[in-house]
Amino acid sequence: GWSFAALTQNEDGVTVTIAETKGTGQRTLTARYLVGCDGARSPVRAAAGITQTVDPHDRLMALLVFHSQQLDEKLSIYGEKAIFNAINPELKGYWQFLGRVDLDCNWFFHAPVPPGTTRDNFDFRTFLEKAVGAPIDIAFEYVGFWELRLSLADSYGTGRVFIAGDAAHSHPPYGGYGVNTGFEDARNLSWKLSACLDGWGGAQLLDSYSAERHPVFASTRDDFIVRSIIDDRSFTEAFDPRGDLAAFEDAWARRAAGDDNMVTQYLPHYAGSPIVCGQPGAVSGATGQHMVTARAGHHLAPVPLPDGADLWNALGVGFTLMMLGGDTGLANGFTSAARQRGIPLKTLDLASAGLMDLYKAEALLVRPDHFVAWAGSAAAADAATILDRATGQFGDKT
Repeated sequence: GWSFAALTQNEDGVTVTIAETKGTGQRTLTARYLVGCDGARSPVRAAAGITQTVDPHDRLMALLVFHSQQLDEKLSIYGEKAIFNAINPELKGYWQFLGRVDLDCNWFFHAPVPPGTTRDNFDFRTFLEKAVGAPIDIAFEYVGFWELRLSLADSYGTGRVFIAGDAAHSHPPYGGYGVNTGFEDARNLSWKLSACLDGWGGAQLLDSYSAERHPVFASTRDDFIVRSIIDDRSFTEAFDPRGDLAAFEDAWARRAAGDDNMVTQYLPHYAGSPIVCGQPGAVSGATGQHMVTARAGHHLAPVPLPDGADLWNALGVGFTLMMLGGDTGLANGFTSAARQRGIPLKTLDLASAGLMDLYKAEALLVRPDHFVAWAGSAAAADAATILDRATGQFGDKT
């Protein structure tokens, strides 16, 4: 195989040097852009000079993969539940959590361990049984370690070099945010790169990648991951079943019955993006209320079409103008402006679908990644201005 060694870039493209992983050979590759998807310790990020901010929540974590029929039997009372979190006051808000690998009694276990812990100097069997609360049969299949750290690159790109996924941001597997955030990085950047390669992406379009995605992870980190650690730490400090069992059980019941805000309030959006026609002063982030109403910078909410067809399948591969009110003049204006700029645009006549009351708009412009670039009325729409903003064709690049 080959691994990244170095990069140089100029106004025309990027040259990458790669080296044989088991040998002395080297090669150079040249392209117009480079995207580093090479993990939390990204050599591409370092070579590009992109700095990062690391949160102080550093912990050494153990990952255990094991087989246990007795654990499966004990936890079967919870039905098909697959993840179990244990909150230990000694861990100051950091979770121990068990998860099913499959339905054949195979499990994984993540937990903080003391600095310097190795496979050979720590009693993982006793550690695991203490977390479970009972002795169980354990056949270890894997013992490994990882660092619980929260890091965020200060920018997701410089010049023609970009980073995505763990290279741009890393965090513990709380809430399942990691892989989904990486997928959305790729989805956001890919259509913008394609637009620039095809000639219809403006000078500001690629800059919007960092402008949109960076605040989403910053909010995910602060409003969900760090907040959950702080909330759990506060809970264990305030309620101790060894001191007042009744108060603990009452607080635990209220907690269990409460809103799961890590799901219900998680709403990545680009309301403050420079390439959407949104509300002045809006800020992009990862919190909000889910609703069908179409809002610039938010993901288009799916609704069933009258014929039962899937809305996603009806959208174009480029931009899509969803005509909810049937104004042919607006459709003609967008079609003409898009043709002049070489922008791929599909028009959907959905006037008979009765969607205006749901989306609270007469028309929507939907981006290739299914986020809303503009939502509004036909009378207030300036097709040329809207398309120029949505494709980054505005202002001077300095």
